[in-house]
Amino acid sequence: MVQQAEADAAWHRTINHDPLHIIGEINDVFSESAFPAVCVDAGTEDDQSYVTLVVTIPGHEVVIREPRQKGVPPHQRSDREIADIYSEMVGATIVATAKRAFAHAPAAVEARLVVVRWDSGIFSRKHKLGVIYSGTFTRAVCEVDWSSASPAEWIASIPDARIDSSPKRPLRVLSSRKHPELAGLLADIEQVVTSTAPA
Repeated sequence: MVQQAEADAAWHRTINHDPLHIIGEINDVFSESAFPAVCVDAGTEDDQSYVTLVVTIPGHEVVIREPRQKGVPPHQRSDREIADIYSEMVGATIVATAKRAFAHAPAAVEARLVVVRWDSGIFSRKHKLGVIYSGTFTRAVCEVDWSSASPAEWIASIPDARIDSSPKRPLRVLSSRKHPELAGLLADIEQVVTSTAPA
């Protein structure tokens, strides 16, 4: 009886989009994800309920070589292959994150995603955090037939998407000069994702 009452209370907080409850629920779900995602905000703005997530993505090195097969020498992918595979990998991760967030925040109509990456400096081995993508997703992302749609193209088509890509240099770190609003946001994000920084 007590357990049922607790479950009912939790569901009530979920469907009413209680911010602290939603943040906790989503973070529990993403705690063991391959690519770390953290819900940093939830609430209601202009009568629209939303969640905000920060996703940490690895660099291009994860797709430089094809997976090893016994007896087959590893294949070094071309720059274009790396760019295409990396773009689709990041796109698929963003899409999956948005869909999963909506599944655990049923009252949310928007999922605001900020994607970050730790890049090493040119003159230093110290890694620096940078934003490589941001965009606001609606529940339309849950209705797409992904067997024929390209995640990379789809995330780039989001109306408020911030992205800097080219065929050979996909998902470059967004410039704080072009996007000054990201400077303060990045400082806040760095406090949240410090544990994901490379050694």
